[in-house]
Amino acid sequence: MNNGIFSERQVRFLRKPRIGRLATLRRDGSPHIAPVWYRFEDGALLVLTGRGSVKHRNIVMRFGRFPHRNETLGRISTPAELEFLKQPGSSS
Repeated sequence: MNNGIFSERQVRFLRKPRIGRLATLRRDGSPHIAPVWYRFEDGALLVLTGRGSVKHRNIVMRFGRFPHRNETLGRISTPAELEFLKQPGSSS
């Protein structure tokens, strides 16, 4: 099934169990890159991360909240959050 974002080839790749890499920025602007397990479900990449992890803290530090939860919580996303959420691998 092609969801319009990923090609059929990419979908086949993403459906296989693999370890991905998620990059976030630290307070000083340097990158933090961590291996992550992900699941491809309903056309979205789901990345599980612990609340206290560096990845999670970096995202919250950048936006003051975790923008991935905006829709579920009925919050309106800022333009910066929307742009961030469009980036491949941003769904954590």
